[in-house]
Amino acid sequence: MNSVACLAILLTTLSPTQVKKQIQAQYDRWSKAYMAQDVDTLVGILAPDYSLTSSDGKVSTHDGYVAYLRLKKRTGYKDPFTTQTTIVGLQMSGAQAKVDAQEIMTSQVTDPTTQKPETCIHSHYYLDIWQRFGSVWRLKSTKTLRESTTYKPLPFRHANLFGFGRGRGEV
Repeated sequence: MNSVACLAILLTTLSPTQVKKQIQAQYDRWSKAYMAQDVDTLVGILAPDYSLTSSDGKVSTHDGYVAYLRLKKRTGYKDPFTTQTTIVGLQMSGAQAKVDAQEIMTSQVTDPTTQKPETCIHSHYYLDIWQRFGSVWRLKSTKTLRESTTYKPLPFRHANLFGFGRGRGEV
């Protein structure tokens, strides 16, 4: 092997820490684009052969998922949740990474049982496969392993009820 080829291999080999940082940046881009309904950015993160397997086993293809995103944008539907995805674990194999990820979606809602205002926390646990295309990581597949929803009471702000606090109506 010549020295140029060895140098090229050295320059393209990334540590697990570097890979984790690059993929986390893609998750962060995804969350921002998803909330803004920036379908072009979302599609750019997906590999052309992307597939999504939901927790009930249903599979969506790349084209089907993109159609869903475009329809959602066209109808003006906005998710009431903010979303953030965190990498829990990562295994690398060449230009591919298996990522255990947790997506947490939060929203202020009325609890369906108590009818009181609460924070709804919906979590998805995914096994994502990321593929490196040149210098860019793209999402090849998502398998939803499990999901859960919990409700937490909003903090009680008694000072606001009576106009006390730092200023009128402030806590």
